[in-house]
Amino acid sequence: MREYINNISDSTTLRDYINKEIPILKKKLDKGIKECDDEITKIKLQEVAAQLPNYLKGRIIKDSHILTLMRYYELVKSLEEVHNETKK
Repeated sequence: MREYINNISDSTTLRDYINKEIPILKKKLDKGIKECDDEITKIKLQEVAAQLPNYLKGRIIKDSHILTLMRYYELVKSLEEVHNETKK
């Protein structure tokens, strides 16, 4: 969110930042998929993760892109929380 606010007028910098974050999110999603016990949830997460690498290629950044990216962050956060709860 901070990057979005700071770079709203500089779409190139914002796009570069997002393109750097996508592989990080993909890696975290893949880790969450491996730790998931429910097969149906695992399949859905795999489909979501498969869409992530093609998320922003060659596009102008819109508010909807930022919103989608924030949803990915929330998904990763939820996966991490669930995994931490199962460890306890």
